[in-house]
Amino acid sequence: MEEGIQNTNIIDSDICTKCKVEKLHSYRAEKQNSGRNTSLIAII
Repeated sequence: MEEGIQNTNIIDSDICTKCKVEKLHSYRAEKQNSGRNTSLIAII
């Protein structure tokens, strides 16, 4: 928002990777046994 992005264009999934290890990998929860996550940010 400091860079001019409107609040309506920001989506927070509110998903904690540490709390949802059954759905997402988390180094915080699984340490060396964790997989890898990826994310994508697009400006259209």
